[in-house]
Amino acid sequence: MKRTLIFLGIFLCLEILDANPKLDSISNILENKTLSIEERAEILVLYGELLNDTDPSLALDINKKAIDISRKSGNDIFLTNSLRGLGISYINIGLYEQGIDQTINSLNLAQKIDYYDGIIKAYNNIGVVYMYLNQYDDAEKNYKNLKRFLKEGDVDNWRNYYMNLGVVYWKKENFKKALEAYNEALEISLDKGDMRECAIIYHNLGTLYLDKNEFKKSLDYYDRALALNKKLKNEVQIPSILISIGKAHYNSGNFCVAEEYILKGIEIASEKKMLRVEEIGYKSLYKLYKETENSEKALSALEKHSILKDSLITRENTFKISQLKSNYASIQRSHENEVLKKEAELQESVIQNQAIIIIATLSCLVILIIASIILMRFNRLRKQANLELTKSNRQILQQKEQLDEQSNKLIKAYQEISLMNINLEKEVLMRTEKVKSQNKTILKYSFMNAHKIRGPLARVIGLVNLMNDKNENKDYDIIIPMLVKEVKDLEIVVKSIRNLLEKEELKEVG
Repeated sequence: MKRTLIFLGIFLCLEILDANPKLDSISNILENKTLSIEERAEILVLYGELLNDTDPSLALDINKKAIDISRKSGNDIFLTNSLRGLGISYINIGLYEQGIDQTINSLNLAQKIDYYDGIIKAYNNIGVVYMYLNQYDDAEKNYKNLKRFLKEGDVDNWRNYYMNLGVVYWKKENFKKALEAYNEALEISLDKGDMRECAIIYHNLGTLYLDKNEFKKSLDYYDRALALNKKLKNEVQIPSILISIGKAHYNSGNFCVAEEYILKGIEIASEKKMLRVEEIGYKSLYKLYKETENSEKALSALEKHSILKDSLITRENTFKISQLKSNYASIQRSHENEVLKKEAELQESVIQNQAIIIIATLSCLVILIIASIILMRFNRLRKQANLELTKSNRQILQQKEQLDEQSNKLIKAYQEISLMNINLEKEVLMRTEKVKSQNKTILKYSFMNAHKIRGPLARVIGLVNLMNDKNENKDYDIIIPMLVKEVKDLEIVVKSIRNLLEKEELKEVG
């Protein structure tokens, strides 16, 4: 950055020494090998911004170069600033449509990379153009879009926003909103302590109230503006304020006071060679003298006003002619550069095409040779593979025959196993039925044992116990018959169990 500022200082020195800036000196410095491409881009961007205020035609060429080098450097911030610089150059030479297009390109890129300073400046530039073209609705819409991006602590840009919005509303004759916007700007300037800006706002407020025919308020704000400018020794603003005060007194009917202020403003403007302010002063003076029917003074004021107006028109026309000549030369030079660039690109394209054809031919030859080698090797490998394949086929046939033989054996074995499985299943069924029958027999036996045998047996045991009892009063005549009966019952049950078991044995033998 330090080195960039040094080179930029050299540029400015060269321009001061020569009335016409030397593009050769720019080229020499930019071709300096110690500068990186980013440093060259930065120099051109800053230089273009300076030239926009002094030589818009030269600024046009510089900003175009700045765009080209910024693109090559890959620095989007430099590219944003150079696009906006080119837009300002077009605006300064009267090509407003191209100027707005380039500024919008700058705005879009700034929004894409979230470059705050680039966004705010682009919106401000676009708004100024709309106001210059009297497109106040577009200007209002533009500034409302700008408001969405303003940061809370950015007091300078907030003040500028309200100032510009105040001008837009004033031109649209929406005095209420204009007053609100100016008061917002004034509050910010007072908080910041910027008295120079406060003086400008007071002057604007005075003019606003003058248009509303509120002359007392108008004079109050004009007096504040005058006092501040005197305190700041800002003599450039004093003549126009004095003339504005004169207009306010004139409109309120104080002709003598109005004449005094207007003449004082004209005097200072004449000393400072401020022709535009002086011309406005004589125009106001002419109206005043005409209103008071002072024909001689009115005629004198009108003559001076006409002379100054003609002088301003001549100067403006001379400047416009000079700009047109400069623009024509710039456009012609630009066209020549484009033609030379296109010729160079065409020649480079032809050379590149020839090189491509040669490379393509050599590549084709190399590919053909490689393809031939690959094809020969492939054929050799294919023959070898065919031999191996034939050998493998024979082995596969042999293996197939062996597999068929084994398969037949397996089929036979499978059939034998299937037959054995069938027999085995029959035998399993038979044994299952037998087991089921035996289980039933066992269940019956268990039932008889548990119920039919135990009853008589228990009674026999009970009678035997009675007989063995030591009690002398034993009635054997009763006990013995009962014992015989229970033994017979037990015998019957035992015969039933034996018959059941014999039947089961017969079934098993069968």
